[in-house]
Amino acid sequence: MVDHDRKYKQKGYQDSGGGGTREKRPASTPRDRSEPRPVEKPRTRTVSRCTECGAMLASGGADGVCAGCGVEIHACTQCGFFDPGVRFQCSKPVTEAVADKRGRNECELFELRASFERDISTAAPARPPDARKGFDDLFKK
Repeated sequence: MVDHDRKYKQKGYQDSGGGGTREKRPASTPRDRSEPRPVEKPRTRTVSRCTECGAMLASGGADGVCAGCGVEIHACTQCGFFDPGVRFQCSKPVTEAVADKRGRNECELFELRASFERDISTAAPARPPDARKGFDDLFKK
């Protein structure tokens, strides 16, 4: 192209005269796919927590009260089927609503609410008892 036919004076990709040749990139070595890549899944554990205070509840027993706040464990708010967005606030088919959702009831469908939490108990590195010793251990030869 001639410069006076252009709107701008900068040279563009059409001025290279290469005819569309591109530089070839070096071929990368393919990854060995004969063995699957190891997947590191975080360890999880199933726990039951109080909906009022968040204290850990014993997984076996649904009787009694929470040790942290004293709220009844066998109550609608502690149940796994409790859902405030559905009829009678229960995802199971119940015929009549329970008036006190936080009070003890005798529902046969009750299941203690369980959730999955990441188990980080062994993931944290052990701290040395002395800070100076820990610092010196970093630079051992």
